[in-house]
Order: sequence, then C-alpha cells, then structure tokens
Amino acid sequence: MVGAINKKIASSDSSFTAAPAIRFLYGSFSEFMSRTKATDEPFGIGPWPCLNQAAEHYKEFVVTRCVVTRCSDTGRPVGTFTCSCGFSYSRRGPDQSEEDKFHRGRIKSFGSVWIGKLKQCMKEGLSYRVVAKILGVDTNTVIKYASNGIAETIKESDKKPRPKVKKKITTVSRNSPKPRVDWKKRDLELSWEVESACQSILTDQESKPIQISIALIGKRVGKLRWLEKHSDKLPVTMSFLAKYVESVSQFQMRRVRWAADQMVGEWPLKRWRIEKLAGLRPDYSQEVSDEINRCIGHNRYIHTFMSLEGITSWLH
Repeated sequence: MVGAINKKIASSDSSFTAAPAIRFLYGSFSEFMSRTKATDEPFGIGPWPCLNQAAEHYKEFVVTRCVVTRCSDTGRPVGTFTCSCGFSYSRRGPDQSEEDKFHRGRIKSFGSVWIGKLKQCMKEGLSYRVVAKILGVDTNTVIKYASNGIAETIKESDKKPRPKVKKKITTVSRNSPKPRVDWKKRDLELSWEVESACQSILTDQESKPIQISIALIGKRVGKLRWLEKHSDKLPVTMSFLAKYVESVSQFQMRRVRWAADQMVGEWPLKRWRIEKLAGLRPDYSQEVSDEINRCIGHNRYIHTFMSLEGITSWLH
C-alpha cells in the first residue's frame, strides 16, 4: 500500500498538493525519497555482502552490482549479485529481514579467488570433504571442478618431497631406574572409588539389583586390571571389597528384600510372587527361604498394626 501511495505522489503534477501529503506521511522530502527507493528495491540498497567463503572479505558488504529479474514460475524478484572477486550468486526476494541478505541461493560463477583457493587446497592434499567445508560447497562440486581440470591435477613430480626425518630411537638401559609407583596413594584413592561404587549399587532402589563382584566394581571404576593383577598392593581397597562382594545367597536375599519392597501395600504377601519378582530358581538356599519368611511375617505384622490403628481411631 505504501508503494502505491508513493507512486501516486511521485507521479502527481502538482507539487502544491503533493507536498502536504509527503509531510503528513513521511515528515520530510528526503525521508520520502529514501522510502520510495527502498520500496522499489526488493533487496534493499547496496552494497550487499559477498558470500564467497574462500575470500578474505567473506560476508563483508563489498558487492555493488545487483541485477533484479523475475522468476518465471512464482513471479518473485530474483537478485543476481556479482562481486569484484568474480563470485556471483542469486537468491529470491524480497528481503524480509537483515538476515535474508546473507542467504545464498544459487551460485552463478565462482571466480578466480575461489578457484585459486581450490587449487591451493588440492596441492596441500586435503580430502574432498575438508575442501568442501573450507569453500562452502558440497563435496560433489569440489570433485566436479577438481576432475574437470580447473584445479590442476598434481603430478608426482610436482609434489614437494617431504624431508626424511630419522626416527630418534631412545634406548633404555637395563640398569636405569624405573619411575616408582606410589601404591599406597593409589590404594587409598581407589578404596574411595570402590566404596562409592558399591554404595551406589546398594542404594539404587529403582533398578533391579545386580550382584556385587570384583569384576563389576573393577569395570565401574575403570581399574579392573589393578584389582586382578595387583591386589596384593591394594590392601585397603581389597578389605573394602571383602565387605561388599556378595555370595549367591547374599545376593538372592537382597533381591528378596527388594521384591518385598516393590509389593508394599499388597496383603497377604505371597511366596510365589516374591520368588518370581526376585528371579529365584527352585534350588535356593535355606537362608534365602528364611528371608522370604521374614518378609512375609513383617508384612503380616504391618498389616495387623495398621488394622488395629484404624479400629482404634474409629472407636474414638
């Protein structure tokens, strides 16, 4: 609508009638002229940024040439921007924000700067993927222009021979002293890690219990090799492990307690339900059986206590 008003005012023959309208709408004649020019320019007023990623002036506003045409399919304006470095690109408009100026649609030509950077990258022996990232194009574009001879293929004779570097062989004398390991310090530090890992397993009420073993804890703290190969040098750590490592029966008893806790509120507590949830096989030990009985008895006691408390509160 503003564009239509601008054209109407601009085409008016009477400056007397146009001046008040300009002053009312824009405040000044210079503002009117700038707004009119901006409306007629779908990509704004130049300069525009160069989007040649190979150039040092990448994203700088140095492009002064913009040719506007119309898309035959959509009727939208299409701007073709050409930089002095030879890079040319086009995009559809009109611009809706400042960020649109940095949108690159189709590349029309790459130019000498881009080609020179491609040649340099190829001579350095970089991969197509890396070159594509440097130049801001896809890998297929790099392959296409490199194989078409635009980037000169490097012959073996053109490659600079790499200087041969003799490997420095350091010989260690058998009599030279080896760096001593402070096993006492390692032992103390590892004991803290081991106990923390064990406590983490025991206090995890959300997950199904897993059996605590030297292999499990060693993997968790990332020191399994130390525990297997140097246990004699880790007395404090091994004493902590001895307290936490579980036999099969101890582990099954812990699973029974966990299963009973999962069935809080159920009454009466069924043995077969505990066995199933705890994942017990029929040949479990007498210790495990006693633990199941203890959990069932505890559940019965809690239920009776809650029932009596309810009756007492009702009588009062």
